[in-house]
Amino acid sequence: MKHYKVKSYASRQLKVHEKTFIK
Repeated sequence: MKHYKVKSYASRQLKVHEKTFIK
């Protein structure tokens, strides 16, 4: 469960980073 949470967090961070990068 912890690993899943970490993965979700990483995915969220990546999405935000990608959006910022595009901007």
